[in-house]
Formats: sequence, C-alpha cells, structure tokens
Amino acid sequence: MREDMTYYRDLLAEEPWAEVSACWTVIRPSGNTATSRDVVTLLAEKGYAEAEPHTPKDMPLDGVLVWEQHGTICLFERYGSLGLPYDLPEWLSESEAYSLFWDVESNTKISHVRNSKLVAVIDPMEPDDRSGPLNDELRRALRFLEETARDHEDDWQAAALATIETVTGRRLSREWSRERHTCLVPGSPAAENHSITEHRFVSDAELDTALTNASGDIQADAFATLATTLVDRFDLREFPVVAELMTDLPREMRAPSRREVDVREGLIWPLAERFHAGGQAEPFEADPVWRRMQGGEALAIVFGAALSPGGWRDRRDALYHAQLAFGDEWSVIRVRLADQIRSGQPPE
Repeated sequence: MREDMTYYRDLLAEEPWAEVSACWTVIRPSGNTATSRDVVTLLAEKGYAEAEPHTPKDMPLDGVLVWEQHGTICLFERYGSLGLPYDLPEWLSESEAYSLFWDVESNTKISHVRNSKLVAVIDPMEPDDRSGPLNDELRRALRFLEETARDHEDDWQAAALATIETVTGRRLSREWSRERHTCLVPGSPAAENHSITEHRFVSDAELDTALTNASGDIQADAFATLATTLVDRFDLREFPVVAELMTDLPREMRAPSRREVDVREGLIWPLAERFHAGGQAEPFEADPVWRRMQGGEALAIVFGAALSPGGWRDRRDALYHAQLAFGDEWSVIRVRLADQIRSGQPPE
C-alpha cells in the first residue's frame, strides 16, 4: 500500500487541481451485468443530463464522470459528493461500493456502502474519527491510515487514494487523468426538456476557462458583478464590513483592502452562528440560511483574495460557493457572467 501511496503522491503533484476537492466512487455490482450506461440512466432520472465528454481536469465543476473499469463502475466529481447513491435501483441493490471524498473545507471521508446501506465511514485525516463496522479490507487500511496520520500527515490524500485502490483493486491512472469520459451535469437544458436554442447553457468549466483567459480588468468587472448579485440576492448589506466594501466596489476588485480573514470575521462568523443556532435542515441545499452562508463564503473570497500566510487565493474558488448558494439559479448567472466576459460589458 505504501508503494501505491507514493504513486498517488506523484499523481497529485502532477495534477494539483485534484488536491482542492474530489470524490471518487467505485461500485462493484453483485451477480448482474450492470454497466456505466445504467448509472447514466439512473443519474438522468435524478435530473442530470449527458454533456460532452471531458477529462477530469477540464470537466464542469458540478459534473460527474462515469466509466467502467474491469467489471466495476466508477464515478468522479471535482466538487460535491453525489458519490454513493443510497437509493439504488434493484439492479444495483446488492452491490458494494467505496467512495473517497474531500473538499475545500477540509471535510474528508472514506465511505463503504453495501446493499444500499451506509456501513462504515473513516476520516482519512483523523482515522480515529470513524463509525460503523469495518470489514477485513478496511481494518488493514485503517492501520495504514493511522501510521500515515502519525508519521506522514501531509500525505493523507495519497494514503486515502491508495486505500480505495487497495480495497477495490482499481486505480486512477495517469491515462485516466488525460482521457475523456462520459460526463453528466445537473440542471442542463436536456434535463429540463429545453433545446440549446431555447436556453443557452454554459458549464462551470467554460466559465472557468473564460475567466482564466480574460484580462485583469475584465476579470475584476466580472467578479464585481458576482459580488453585487450575491449581496442583493442574499441581503448581505446588513453586515457593516460588506456595506463598507461595496461603497468602492471597482477599487476593491482590483486591490482588496482587507484580508479574507477580516471579511470572514465580519460576515461568515455571524452567518455561521445563525445557521447553527437555527438547527440544520436536511438537505442543506433546501435550507435558505445555509445557502445564505454559502453566499457569504463566496463574497468573502471575492473581497478578500489575500490569504494569510498562504499568499494569494484564487478568486475562482468563489464560484464553487456561489453555485451552492444560488442552486438552480446558478446556471442563469453563469451565462450572464460568461456573456459579460466575452463582451467586456456588464449586464444591463
């Protein structure tokens, strides 16, 4: 397993985008001939629709890649953790699945599902934080995770990837990282029975590419539009730090006057307190208080792009939290931002 960890350490160094957030799931169907197309059909029933094939690096941030590997069905997400669908149909109800997830908020977990039920969960960063009975494969992996956390704590991601490979026999290869795979996205025109001419669709990957290729001034103007949309949609001017920064938005977008930590203290902490004080609804996406908190998180990144002491944080990280905040509205906002970047003119 240690050799596998070395392999994944090298892979993460070559593909640094994967260190930010990822979810890798391997499903082992039992006694049936289920294929990746069956999973595509399942996701379509959940509102996903097939997009153009993508590599893991250029896939839409809200997309899911699906492929087959030696009798197993694999899923990969850059953000989010659709991961293990517990409500599996009959043709997969006797399957076994393992999933590894981590995100930008340091949430991490290795999950084991059998017969559509969550059996066990391990936090690869803190292996003592686990629940449920472990099978023999996971017990052996647990010892390895504990050793890594104790002696090589910075290698927890590589160790977690090696764990999934060990218990499933499947690898995220270098070829996999460069190949295009079947890709599904939520809330696309196909899922809503609209044609491309009726409802133009811009993926997260396309917006990210447009931002990357834009000039500094056009980027600043696009983030100013995003900031204004967040503030208006989630009524964030009630917080003094936001009201102050919005008074000179063009300057703030070009030369942030506050570190992100300052903005978080005046915005995120109060929003988080309200969220936790009110109880947590399930799913979070249906809770307007949680979505407002995500909007604040996006705004904090936009306003305070300077992290201390880690240097500059990419403002594009805000797009992930904006997606969570806006939910179904995000596809429309994404199109407006992309149009603004292409035209160089803010929306009317």
